[in-house]
Amino acid sequence: MPHNPANAHQRIERSLNDIDWSAIDTGRTYFPSPAAWEDEVLYFLFVDRFSDGREYDGFADAAGVPVEGPEAQRTTPPFQLRTDAWNADRYAWFEAGKSWCGGTLAGLQDKLGYLQRLGISAVWLSPVFRQVTGSQDYHGYGVQNFLDVDPHFGTRDELRDFVAAAHAAGIRVILVLFQGDKLGFSWSVSVQGKALLAANGRRPLQEEQRRHGR
Repeated sequence: MPHNPANAHQRIERSLNDIDWSAIDTGRTYFPSPAAWEDEVLYFLFVDRFSDGREYDGFADAAGVPVEGPEAQRTTPPFQLRTDAWNADRYAWFEAGKSWCGGTLAGLQDKLGYLQRLGISAVWLSPVFRQVTGSQDYHGYGVQNFLDVDPHFGTRDELRDFVAAAHAAGIRVILVLFQGDKLGFSWSVSVQGKALLAANGRRPLQEEQRRHGR
């Protein structure tokens, strides 16, 4: 899929009403959800801290070919316990952790072979949506626009490419969508989800909170 970040802002929808849903639904085959998520092996992944795509040695690509280096695009060797442990300056290390560390969707896609060989069947990503401009919300929970991808992580095209590659590897992708409120997080439940919960004698979180006067 061609990437064109230069004019990406020109095609970012301003609201859900701007989305052409018929174009999304027409002529496409979607990767099916599982019959029961409890049977899936999930891997939660903090995107900013996972990979920037510059690592070499110690892992193989999706085809099983060892990734070697160093080279122009791969400059980070694997951590060696015997030689690297306890050598970092604690203050510099601690301060660096307060801001963006450079993990990207492209780096994540680069490690799909590694994830696949772990035996996982679904990867659960920390939020990758556009954060408040100028913030240090590397964790992804300072979302300003749910319809765009934060440039620290990549582009919408790179998100599509990653999902397509993950599906080709037999891995489902879970994106976190949340709505903040005074209670913390209020998770949305679909009509089908409510029916499934009711069939099992359960209620969505919001209904439980109202039932107990929270």
